[in-house]
Parts: sequence; C-alpha cells; structure tokens
Amino acid sequence: MMFLRIRVIGLLAIGLAGVAVIPSATADTILYGSTGDLNANGGGQIYRIDVTTQAVSLVGNTGFDRLGGIAFDGNGTLYGVSGGSSAQSTLLTINPVNGMATVVGLLSDPNAHIDGLRFNSQGVLYGSAYQLNLGVGVLVTINSSNANILSSLTLMGSGNSFATGIAFNSANVLYASRGNSLNHAEDLDLVNQVSGQMTPVGPMEIVISDVAFSIDGTLYGSANNGNLYSIDPSTGTKTLLFNTGIANLSGLAGAVPEPSSAVLLGITIVVFSVTMRYRTRRSQSS
Repeated sequence: MMFLRIRVIGLLAIGLAGVAVIPSATADTILYGSTGDLNANGGGQIYRIDVTTQAVSLVGNTGFDRLGGIAFDGNGTLYGVSGGSSAQSTLLTINPVNGMATVVGLLSDPNAHIDGLRFNSQGVLYGSAYQLNLGVGVLVTINSSNANILSSLTLMGSGNSFATGIAFNSANVLYASRGNSLNHAEDLDLVNQVSGQMTPVGPMEIVISDVAFSIDGTLYGSANNGNLYSIDPSTGTKTLLFNTGIANLSGLAGAVPEPSSAVLLGITIVVFSVTMRYRTRRSQSS
C-alpha cells in the first residue's frame, strides 16, 4: 500500500510538471495604470490595460491624491504610493479587483517624495523620489510592511536627476524614466544601483511618466496624455501602441502571471487520471 501511494504521488508530480510547461503565449499582456492629480480631479484611480486587445477598464478609485507609482510584489499584492513628487508619500496596498486602498503608512522620511515604485526579483521594494531638502533625485529601498525607508542613494544624471518611474528587468538591471524632471536631457536611463550614476539610453523625445516590464520582458512606457509605448531597452526607441484614454496616466505596473485556462484544465485532468488509477489499483488489491 505504501509503495502504491508513493507511485501515485510520483505520477502526480510528473503530470503537474508536464502541465507546467504548457505554452502561455496566447495569454493577453496585462498592465495596470494609475492616475496623478488630485482625487477630485480624477487622480488616484486604478485601470486595467489589456495591451493585446487594447481594452482599458476602470478598476476603481483609491480615494487618494497623485497615485504616482504602483508595483506588484511576487505574490501578486499591488502596492501604490500617493503624494507624487510634491507631497509626503503614503504607501498603500491596493485591491486590483476594486481599487480599494489600505494604508501601510507614511514614508518615514517626509522629504522623500516618491513617484516611482518597483520590486526587484528578490522582493525588495525600491522607490524613486525627489529629495525635497536636497533638491535632487534619490533611489530608496522601503520596508513594505511599515513604509520605513531602509536606504537612500543620491542619483547622478542630467538636470536634477529625479526619476519619475523605475523598472527592473529579469536580471535586476534598473531602468528609470525621467518624466518632466527639471532640465533632464533624456527620456530613459540605466541606473547603477551602487554609485547612483545614470546612463542615458536614447534621446529626449517624449515625457515618459513611468516604465514597466511585462511578463514576456517587453519594456512599456506611459505618458500623461494616456499614450502607451513599447520601448527598446538597448536604444530607447519608442513605438506608440495606442492611446489608453486615461487622463493623467502616471503609474504603470506589469501584472503577475496567472495560470492560463489550459494549465488549469491540464491540472484537473492529471488529478482526475491519477485519482482513478489509484482507485482502480486499490480495488484490484482488495
């Protein structure tokens, strides 16, 4: 009996491993967007953007002003930061189904006005901020459970070095968008996470409010007028995809992958098959 159970468990593991490699290329590319400005003027809203079909839908209103940055952690929890570059930042968790926001806390440094938010692959939360008392851009790490700033690195680039958005690729290389920061000379930068040096990637052409990588590794950029672009991370070349219709589009985040319907169906079939085989052998051994 013990041998039979072990064999059944083995078959289940093999079956699930096979299901896990079912291609998911047919899945739509999903991004989430957030809006800047005062809540009374349409700020603080969350949108779902289907890049594949170009369908855009309002998720909900967080009730907060200037929702400049949003980011998913590895577990699919959506975080946001309100206040933008002009007010003390509040870290939030946001329900991606209805937009309801829960306050994590005020950022521990009232002078660090965060506008960009992103997790790296190790689950560390980073923010790009305008450091009010210094008049420069900084890169900070944040405790996502209490909003305490853990570290701060002064950025060194064109103008005031402020980055309105940040994005990590799968290798944890950090990119930054410059938005409309003072006297900037480029739209996109590579950021050295040790020295803070910003290396331009391409020229200044468009005000890119935020950047985010999707599941398939494509870099996307958003503009305040609602335009969505794909961006070549090696050259900075931007391709206009479509206008989302979102006024004051400020934050952008790639959705965490969900199991496709094919995977779920495959898992169901495997579990059913293994269960029937177990029952058949159990009846034969009785």
